[in-house]
Amino acid sequence: MRRTSRQAAIVQLLEQRISDLEFHLEQQQWARLDSLAAREFRRDVLDRIVEQSRAAYLKSPLVKRAVEVAALYVWGQDLSVNAPDPDVREVVDRFWRDNARTLTGQQASRLLEVELMVTGNVFLLLFPDRISGQVRVRNVPVEEIREIVPNPEDRTDVWYYRREWTQTSIDGQVSTHRAYYPDWRYRPEERPQEINGIEVRWDAWVLHVKAGAFPHWLWGVPEVYAALDWATAYKELLEDDATRSRALARWVWQITTRGGGEAVAATKRKLTSAVGPSSIVPPPTVGSVFIGGEGVRVE
Repeated sequence: MRRTSRQAAIVQLLEQRISDLEFHLEQQQWARLDSLAAREFRRDVLDRIVEQSRAAYLKSPLVKRAVEVAALYVWGQDLSVNAPDPDVREVVDRFWRDNARTLTGQQASRLLEVELMVTGNVFLLLFPDRISGQVRVRNVPVEEIREIVPNPEDRTDVWYYRREWTQTSIDGQVSTHRAYYPDWRYRPEERPQEINGIEVRWDAWVLHVKAGAFPHWLWGVPEVYAALDWATAYKELLEDDATRSRALARWVWQITTRGGGEAVAATKRKLTSAVGPSSIVPPPTVGSVFIGGEGVRVE
């Protein structure tokens, strides 16, 4: 059936409306989901979510308080590990002591809990000593991990993490680095030295903890993300309430005097300030007074 010009115009209008809706979704920083499977957020979208969540934690007292209460509830009394065997206890104590600054200490544990809630991901680099077997633990910001490579046949079996980071030397020289790190559970018989021209570091392994996501997702999602809209709405509500309070704080007195213009001018001279912040006679402020003749009313 051949379309009429009116039908063609309606179809074009509907297509334009759909495009507007899709653009609006992108502007609101929602990631569209595939119609067949619930795919996770794109890496660039996750970057924006993490950035917003970090800013909310630093600036919003509602978000910061919720995160801090949860972290203190989990790690308020610290964590201790004890082993009956003296040899095992010696190894555990040394690990606990060597990694107190990055993992096992109370402050480190609390900050990692905050990182997990705010970014949805915690990445730990494990550096085992080939001679003593001791493991040093260091933290890697989620922004530096750009790709998670799973087993092609099993998405839950992660093989590698691609990391990109910058280093600044003592003399101020900045250099950029890229490398793949294996997952701490991945022990292949053959260990490639490069993947797509990028070095594979077999001297360290990555332990990834995620939160706020589905089991089949590779990345975690900030738990703070679910509260961002509500925190923003409540912030705007408090701002509106403060605006109303400031408006109600402006008391206005109406003075009606008899005697015509001369009496009005005399009363005005008695109440007018001589110096103000922007002019000789400042504009009405809190406690301002209106003076008018009979028949004049201000509400």
